[in-house]
Amino acid sequence: MVNKAKEDIATAPHSFEAFFKKLIDYAGLFPPTQLPLEEAIHHYASYIHSCEAWMIGPFVCPASQLEKLEPYLELFSSEKPLAISALGRKAENERETIKLFKDDLASIEHFQLKHGTKVRVNQFELPLPSLNITAEFMNEVGKRSSRHHITCYCEFPIHKNDRFWEQKLAKTALLISQQNQSRFYSIGGKLRTGGIKASLIPDSNIVGSFIYHCKEHKVPVKFTAGLHHPVRLYRSEVQADMHGFVNVFVAGLMAYQHHLDKESITEILQEKDAKFFSFQNEKITWRHLEISTKEIMRLRKEYLHSYGSCSFETPRSEFKDLNMIERG
Repeated sequence: MVNKAKEDIATAPHSFEAFFKKLIDYAGLFPPTQLPLEEAIHHYASYIHSCEAWMIGPFVCPASQLEKLEPYLELFSSEKPLAISALGRKAENERETIKLFKDDLASIEHFQLKHGTKVRVNQFELPLPSLNITAEFMNEVGKRSSRHHITCYCEFPIHKNDRFWEQKLAKTALLISQQNQSRFYSIGGKLRTGGIKASLIPDSNIVGSFIYHCKEHKVPVKFTAGLHHPVRLYRSEVQADMHGFVNVFVAGLMAYQHHLDKESITEILQEKDAKFFSFQNEKITWRHLEISTKEIMRLRKEYLHSYGSCSFETPRSEFKDLNMIERG
């Protein structure tokens, strides 16, 4: 037993590796990079064949544009397939949202059957029409997701001036949680954490509320937009503070590990000093809080999934420059 314990310690990944595993979904088609399809798909193919392929998740592509990928499928194989997170279309009401969702799922099924094991579409990102959704709507989303063996992330719309927004957010998280209790393929939540101008960046209280209520109801989450940099900082191009992906995911991890309230989560989101984050062999620490590599692996797999970024290089290079990794 002692030898087995030593072996487990020796083979356990560094906390950095547990944190970064499949962390970044590649969204090169979207702003601010907004590459042409040919360039973006060639980048993705090179990434999944690189030594850092373990850090990258699926290629984010609108479901309505899947057929445009066909000329580039020769870049992929059964061993290195084109993994896709399909992006749905936004509608004004529940009925139209379900109709578009149904059509997109049919397109996905056709695309997968046509190209076999070279492609894998396991994720769908569905913009919710509002946060006033009904149980019937969420049940329909759950049924269709399960039928197509796909994980659906429902994007929570943000209305900064709605004083009841957090109550609606909590209700939506509860409805998702109730669906997840009865289905094998889970539904997740998705939040936009930035954009190309300051007005598109939600404040820390909004992001903190999302993390807190999804944690309370054990709703898996992903994020998108704005998380190009590791730690929160002011950026002149948007003339505002931008959220850091280390802040966001460490806040989520610590929220689960230490049962944090919203205020404590928000405090981590607002941290601007990288020296207070430390990635050590067997744990990550932030100030007085810590979480083991084992728990990081579990929580990343179950609840804190990934974030979409239009760049795969920038987050990795900036993280390296901050020297937050401790070895030995």
